Amino acid sequence: MEWIENNLLRCVFKAITGADCPGCGFQRSLIYLIRGDFLSSFAIYPGLIPILLFGLWTILGTRYPVKNHNLITQGLFFLSVATVFISYILKLLNAGG
Repeated sequence: MEWIENNLLRCVFKAITGADCPGCGFQRSLIYLIRGDFLSSFAIYPGLIPILLFGLWTILGTRYPVKNHNLITQGLFFLSVATVFISYILKLLNAGG
């Protein structure tokens, strides 16, 4: 785990603009989640949990058919996108003030 922490991928958007992108914090949040520190994980990147749920649902849904699969998939996708978008806007507003 320490090797991963010391070799995180750099954000190209941040390197060019100096500003966080909507994905900044995902890797660190995932590390905290793997360690079991859910609060720190959520604080760093709130969109991680909905994204992981969407991914897991998508993978399992291809293997195990469920009634209303498409509706649930769309709902999880919307939740993921909305969480990332809203948390990014809040991050930008907090950085400016």
